[in-house]
Amino acid sequence: MRTLVSGIAVTGITLGGLSLAPSGVGASEGVIIGAANHGIMAAVEYATEKRVFARNGLNVSGIEYFPAPVEGLEALAAGEFQFMYVPAVTAIDAYVNKGMNIRIVAPASGTSAEEIAQAKKNPTLAATLDDAGFCATPGMTRWRDLGGKTVGVPERNGQAEVTIAAAVLADGGDPGTITWKVTPLKDVVALIQSGEIAGGLAIEPFIKQCTNAGLINLGSAPLKFFDNVETTRYWVTTAPYAEANPEAVLAFQKSMYQVHKFANKSEANMTTVLKGETETVAPTYLLKVKRKEVENISAKLLALGFIKQPVDVPGLLMRQYAPSS
Repeated sequence: MRTLVSGIAVTGITLGGLSLAPSGVGASEGVIIGAANHGIMAAVEYATEKRVFARNGLNVSGIEYFPAPVEGLEALAAGEFQFMYVPAVTAIDAYVNKGMNIRIVAPASGTSAEEIAQAKKNPTLAATLDDAGFCATPGMTRWRDLGGKTVGVPERNGQAEVTIAAAVLADGGDPGTITWKVTPLKDVVALIQSGEIAGGLAIEPFIKQCTNAGLINLGSAPLKFFDNVETTRYWVTTAPYAEANPEAVLAFQKSMYQVHKFANKSEANMTTVLKGETETVAPTYLLKVKRKEVENISAKLLALGFIKQPVDVPGLLMRQYAPSS
Protein backbone atom coordinates (compact mmCIF):
# COMPACT_ATOMS: atom_id res chain seq x y z
CA MET A 1 0.00 0.00 0.00
CA ARG A 2 2.56 2.55 -1.15
CA THR A 3 2.66 4.98 -3.99
CA LEU A 4 5.93 5.68 -5.76
CA VAL A 5 6.34 9.10 -7.29
CA SER A 6 8.61 10.20 -10.10
CA GLY A 7 11.46 12.34 -8.87
CA ILE A 8 13.42 15.45 -9.65
CA ALA A 9 17.17 14.87 -9.61
CA VAL A 10 18.72 17.33 -7.16
CA THR A 11 22.37 18.28 -7.30
CA GLY A 12 24.34 20.52 -4.99
CA ILE A 13 27.62 21.21 -3.27
CA THR A 14 29.84 18.52 -1.80
CA LEU A 15 29.67 17.83 1.94
CA GLY A 16 33.34 18.50 2.62
CA GLY A 17 33.94 21.60 4.74
CA LEU A 18 30.28 22.29 5.32
CA SER A 19 29.11 25.72 6.37
CA LEU A 20 25.44 25.48 7.21
CA ALA A 21 23.99 28.96 7.49
CA PRO A 22 20.34 29.65 8.26
CA SER A 23 18.37 30.17 5.07
CA GLY A 24 16.04 32.69 6.70
CA VAL A 25 12.93 30.78 5.66
CA GLY A 26 10.34 30.99 8.41
CA ALA A 27 6.99 29.40 9.12
CA SER A 28 5.12 32.06 7.13
CA GLU A 29 7.42 31.83 4.11
CA GLY A 30 7.78 29.02 1.60
CA VAL A 31 9.82 25.99 2.56
CA ILE A 32 10.92 23.14 0.33
CA ILE A 33 10.87 19.54 1.52
CA GLY A 34 13.41 17.07 0.15
CA ALA A 35 11.93 13.63 -0.39
CA ALA A 36 12.98 10.29 -1.85
CA ASN A 37 11.28 8.29 -4.59
CA HIS A 38 9.72 6.11 -1.93
CA GLY A 39 6.17 5.21 -0.97
CA ILE A 40 6.48 6.51 2.58
CA MET A 41 6.52 10.01 1.09
CA ALA A 42 2.73 9.71 0.80
CA ALA A 43 2.41 11.21 4.29
CA VAL A 44 4.21 14.44 3.42
CA GLU A 45 2.38 14.65 0.10
CA TYR A 46 -0.93 14.24 1.94
CA ALA A 47 0.05 16.93 4.45
CA THR A 48 0.72 19.30 1.55
CA GLU A 49 -2.30 18.49 -0.59
CA LYS A 50 -4.77 18.52 2.31
CA ARG A 51 -3.29 21.74 3.72
CA VAL A 52 -2.27 20.19 7.02
CA PHE A 53 0.98 22.16 6.87
CA ALA A 54 -0.90 25.34 5.99
CA ARG A 55 -3.31 24.96 8.91
CA ASN A 56 -0.34 24.68 11.25
CA GLY A 57 1.26 27.84 9.87
CA LEU A 58 3.82 26.30 7.52
CA ASN A 59 3.83 27.40 3.89
CA VAL A 60 5.28 24.52 1.88
CA SER A 61 6.15 25.83 -1.57
CA GLY A 62 7.22 22.47 -2.95
CA ILE A 63 8.42 18.90 -2.52
CA GLU A 64 11.53 17.98 -4.50
CA TYR A 65 12.61 14.38 -5.01
CA PHE A 66 16.20 13.19 -5.03
CA PRO A 67 17.60 9.89 -6.36
CA ALA A 68 19.78 9.06 -3.31
CA PRO A 69 20.27 10.55 0.18
CA VAL A 70 23.70 11.99 -0.62
CA GLU A 71 22.15 14.31 -3.21
CA GLY A 72 19.51 15.32 -0.70
CA LEU A 73 22.10 16.08 1.96
CA GLU A 74 24.01 18.26 -0.49
CA ALA A 75 20.83 20.20 -1.23
CA LEU A 76 20.04 20.52 2.49
CA ALA A 77 23.55 21.84 3.15
CA ALA A 78 23.16 24.35 0.32
CA GLY A 79 19.88 25.62 1.76
CA GLU A 80 17.81 24.25 -1.13
CA PHE A 81 15.75 22.18 1.32
CA GLN A 82 14.59 23.12 4.79
CA PHE A 83 13.41 19.62 5.75
CA MET A 84 14.61 16.34 4.30
CA TYR A 85 13.91 12.62 4.46
CA VAL A 86 16.93 10.49 5.35
CA PRO A 87 17.47 6.86 6.49
CA ALA A 88 18.68 6.53 10.08
CA VAL A 89 22.14 5.18 9.26
CA THR A 90 22.72 7.87 6.66
CA ALA A 91 21.72 10.56 9.15
CA ILE A 92 24.17 9.26 11.76
CA ASP A 93 26.92 8.95 9.15
CA ALA A 94 26.35 12.56 8.08
CA TYR A 95 26.38 13.76 11.68
CA VAL A 96 29.29 11.73 13.06
CA ASN A 97 31.54 10.92 10.11
CA LYS A 98 30.93 13.93 7.86
CA GLY A 99 30.44 16.55 10.58
CA MET A 100 27.11 17.74 9.21
CA ASN A 101 25.24 19.80 11.81
CA ILE A 102 21.78 18.27 11.34
CA ARG A 103 18.90 17.63 13.70
CA ILE A 104 16.34 14.82 13.66
CA VAL A 105 12.97 16.57 13.55
CA ALA A 106 10.42 13.76 13.30
CA PRO A 107 9.98 10.10 12.33
CA ALA A 108 9.36 9.23 8.68
CA SER A 109 8.61 5.52 9.07
CA GLY A 110 9.77 2.26 10.59
CA THR A 111 8.38 -0.88 12.19
CA SER A 112 6.33 -1.01 15.39
CA ALA A 113 7.54 -2.92 18.45
CA GLU A 114 4.66 -5.36 18.00
CA GLU A 115 5.62 -6.00 14.38
CA ILE A 116 9.26 -6.52 15.33
CA ALA A 117 8.29 -9.09 17.98
CA GLN A 118 6.03 -10.94 15.53
CA ALA A 119 8.66 -10.89 12.78
CA LYS A 120 11.21 -12.58 15.04
CA LYS A 121 8.81 -15.52 15.44
CA ASN A 122 7.42 -15.64 11.91
CA PRO A 123 9.78 -15.27 8.91
CA THR A 124 6.85 -15.30 6.51
CA LEU A 125 5.28 -12.35 8.29
CA ALA A 126 8.66 -10.60 8.41
CA ALA A 127 8.77 -10.63 4.62
CA THR A 128 5.60 -8.53 4.51
CA LEU A 129 6.64 -5.87 7.02
CA ASP A 130 9.30 -4.01 5.07
CA ASP A 131 9.34 -2.85 1.48
CA ALA A 132 13.13 -3.15 1.31
CA GLY A 133 14.31 -6.43 -0.14
CA PHE A 134 17.43 -7.79 -1.79
CA CYS A 135 17.35 -9.03 -5.37
CA ALA A 136 19.89 -11.73 -6.19
CA THR A 137 20.74 -14.52 -8.61
CA PRO A 138 18.82 -17.77 -7.93
CA GLY A 139 21.96 -19.58 -6.77
CA MET A 140 22.19 -17.40 -3.68
CA THR A 141 20.08 -18.56 -0.77
CA ARG A 142 21.84 -17.03 2.25
CA TRP A 143 23.38 -13.69 3.13
CA ARG A 144 26.84 -15.23 3.50
CA ASP A 145 26.67 -16.19 -0.18
CA LEU A 146 27.39 -12.53 -0.97
CA GLY A 147 30.97 -12.88 0.25
CA GLY A 148 33.44 -12.20 -2.55
CA LYS A 149 30.69 -10.85 -4.82
CA THR A 150 29.81 -7.42 -6.24
CA VAL A 151 26.73 -5.95 -4.56
CA GLY A 152 24.68 -2.96 -5.68
CA VAL A 153 23.66 -0.23 -3.21
CA PRO A 154 22.18 3.25 -3.82
CA GLU A 155 25.14 4.95 -2.12
CA ARG A 156 28.37 4.02 -0.34
CA ASN A 157 28.37 3.78 3.47
CA GLY A 158 24.63 4.26 3.62
CA GLN A 159 21.85 2.30 5.26
CA ALA A 160 21.70 -0.38 2.58
CA GLU A 161 25.42 -1.15 2.73
CA VAL A 162 25.53 -1.21 6.54
CA THR A 163 22.48 -3.44 6.96
CA ILE A 164 23.55 -5.87 4.21
CA ALA A 165 27.05 -6.11 5.70
CA ALA A 166 25.56 -6.80 9.13
CA ALA A 167 23.31 -9.53 7.68
CA VAL A 168 26.28 -11.19 5.95
CA LEU A 169 28.36 -11.06 9.13
CA ALA A 170 25.52 -12.47 11.25
CA ASP A 171 25.20 -15.35 8.79
CA GLY A 172 28.86 -16.30 9.14
CA GLY A 173 30.11 -14.49 6.05
CA ASP A 174 32.79 -11.85 5.58
CA PRO A 175 31.41 -8.50 4.41
CA GLY A 176 34.99 -7.30 4.00
CA THR A 177 35.25 -9.40 0.82
CA ILE A 178 32.26 -7.70 -0.84
CA THR A 179 32.82 -5.20 -3.65
CA TRP A 180 30.22 -2.46 -3.34
CA LYS A 181 28.91 -0.79 -6.49
CA VAL A 182 26.72 2.33 -6.48
CA THR A 183 23.63 1.21 -8.38
CA PRO A 184 20.36 3.07 -8.99
CA LEU A 185 17.40 0.99 -7.78
CA LYS A 186 15.87 0.92 -11.25
CA ASP A 187 19.03 -0.70 -12.69
CA VAL A 188 19.48 -3.54 -10.18
CA VAL A 189 17.64 -6.24 -12.15
CA ALA A 190 19.33 -5.37 -15.43
CA LEU A 191 22.80 -5.35 -13.85
CA ILE A 192 22.19 -8.72 -12.20
CA GLN A 193 21.09 -10.14 -15.54
CA SER A 194 24.18 -8.74 -17.25
CA GLY A 195 26.44 -10.21 -14.57
CA GLU A 196 27.82 -6.87 -13.38
CA ILE A 197 26.48 -7.40 -9.86
CA ALA A 198 25.43 -10.54 -7.97
CA GLY A 199 22.61 -8.76 -6.19
CA GLY A 200 21.39 -5.42 -4.92
CA LEU A 201 18.96 -3.53 -2.74
CA ALA A 202 15.43 -3.49 -4.10
CA ILE A 203 12.21 -1.80 -3.05
CA GLU A 204 8.80 -1.94 -4.67
CA PRO A 205 8.05 -1.92 -7.54
CA PHE A 206 11.52 -3.32 -8.24
CA ILE A 207 11.06 -6.35 -5.96
CA LYS A 208 8.18 -7.45 -8.16
CA GLN A 209 10.34 -6.77 -11.23
CA CYS A 210 13.04 -8.92 -9.62
CA THR A 211 10.85 -11.96 -9.02
CA ASN A 212 9.11 -11.59 -12.39
CA ALA A 213 12.56 -11.84 -14.00
CA GLY A 214 13.18 -15.19 -12.30
CA LEU A 215 15.54 -13.76 -9.68
CA ILE A 216 15.08 -14.15 -5.93
CA ASN A 217 14.35 -11.79 -3.07
CA LEU A 218 16.77 -12.69 -0.29
CA GLY A 219 14.76 -10.68 2.23
CA SER A 220 15.02 -7.49 4.26
CA ALA A 221 18.46 -6.71 5.66
CA PRO A 222 17.13 -3.58 7.46
CA LEU A 223 14.54 -5.64 9.33
CA LYS A 224 17.32 -7.86 10.68
CA PHE A 225 19.56 -4.94 11.60
CA PHE A 226 16.86 -2.85 13.30
CA ASP A 227 15.57 -5.65 15.52
CA ASN A 228 15.47 -3.33 18.55
CA VAL A 229 14.62 -0.10 16.77
CA GLU A 230 11.21 1.14 15.61
CA THR A 231 11.99 4.32 13.68
CA THR A 232 14.43 3.64 10.84
CA ARG A 233 13.83 6.71 8.66
CA TYR A 234 13.81 10.34 9.77
CA TRP A 235 12.88 13.86 8.77
CA VAL A 236 15.82 16.17 9.44
CA THR A 237 16.81 19.81 9.17
CA THR A 238 20.02 21.71 9.90
CA ALA A 239 20.80 23.04 13.38
CA PRO A 240 21.14 26.66 12.16
CA TYR A 241 17.75 26.49 10.44
CA ALA A 242 16.12 24.98 13.54
CA GLU A 243 17.60 27.66 15.78
CA ALA A 244 16.53 30.49 13.45
CA ASN A 245 13.07 29.08 12.68
CA PRO A 246 11.64 27.25 15.71
CA GLU A 247 8.04 27.98 14.65
CA ALA A 248 8.60 26.35 11.26
CA VAL A 249 10.14 23.26 12.87
CA LEU A 250 7.28 22.95 15.36
CA ALA A 251 4.73 23.33 12.55
CA PHE A 252 6.44 20.57 10.55
CA GLN A 253 6.57 18.27 13.59
CA LYS A 254 2.94 18.89 14.46
CA SER A 255 1.80 18.31 10.88
CA MET A 256 3.60 14.99 10.48
CA TYR A 257 2.34 13.85 13.89
CA GLN A 258 -1.24 14.61 12.86
CA VAL A 259 -0.97 12.85 9.48
CA HIS A 260 0.71 9.78 10.98
CA LYS A 261 -1.90 9.54 13.73
CA PHE A 262 -4.71 9.91 11.18
CA ALA A 263 -3.22 7.22 8.90
CA ASN A 264 -2.79 4.79 11.79
CA LYS A 265 -6.42 5.03 12.94
CA SER A 266 -7.80 2.71 10.29
CA GLU A 267 -7.06 0.88 7.09
CA ALA A 268 -9.43 3.27 5.31
CA ASN A 269 -7.44 6.25 6.56
CA MET A 270 -4.17 4.66 5.46
CA THR A 271 -5.64 4.01 2.03
CA THR A 272 -6.71 7.66 1.85
CA VAL A 273 -3.19 8.86 2.68
CA LEU A 274 -1.73 6.45 0.14
CA LYS A 275 -4.20 7.60 -2.53
CA GLY A 276 -5.70 4.14 -2.86
CA GLU A 277 -2.44 2.43 -3.83
CA THR A 278 -2.63 -1.21 -2.70
CA GLU A 279 0.18 -2.99 -4.55
CA THR A 280 2.89 -2.77 -1.91
CA VAL A 281 3.38 -2.94 1.84
CA ALA A 282 1.75 -0.15 3.84
CA PRO A 283 4.25 1.94 5.82
CA THR A 284 4.35 2.03 9.59
CA TYR A 285 4.05 5.69 10.54
CA LEU A 286 5.40 6.33 14.03
CA LEU A 287 4.74 9.34 16.25
CA LYS A 288 8.18 10.11 17.67
CA VAL A 289 11.85 9.18 17.47
CA LYS A 290 13.03 7.70 20.77
CA ARG A 291 16.44 8.54 22.21
CA LYS A 292 17.10 4.93 23.20
CA GLU A 293 16.61 3.78 19.63
CA VAL A 294 19.16 6.25 18.27
CA GLU A 295 21.54 4.97 20.95
CA ASN A 296 20.86 1.36 19.86
CA ILE A 297 21.71 2.18 16.24
CA SER A 298 24.84 4.00 17.39
CA ALA A 299 25.98 0.94 19.38
CA LYS A 300 25.57 -1.32 16.34
CA LEU A 301 27.45 1.06 14.07
CA LEU A 302 30.26 1.26 16.63
CA ALA A 303 30.49 -2.54 16.78
CA LEU A 304 30.70 -2.71 12.98
CA GLY A 305 33.40 -0.02 12.89
CA PHE A 306 31.18 2.25 10.81
CA ILE A 307 31.57 5.07 13.33
CA LYS A 308 34.49 5.58 15.71
CA GLN A 309 32.65 7.21 18.61
CA PRO A 310 29.16 7.07 20.11
CA VAL A 311 26.57 9.48 18.76
CA ASP A 312 25.93 12.64 20.77
CA VAL A 313 22.22 11.85 20.77
CA PRO A 314 21.07 15.04 22.57
CA GLY A 315 22.94 17.03 19.93
CA LEU A 316 21.37 15.12 17.05
CA LEU A 317 17.82 14.45 18.24
CA MET A 318 15.45 17.37 18.69
CA ARG A 319 12.71 17.31 21.28
CA GLN A 320 9.84 15.43 19.63
CA TYR A 321 6.36 16.86 19.27
CA ALA A 322 3.63 15.69 21.64
CA PRO A 323 0.17 17.26 21.95
CA SER A 324 -0.41 19.17 25.18
CA SER A 325 -3.65 17.33 25.93
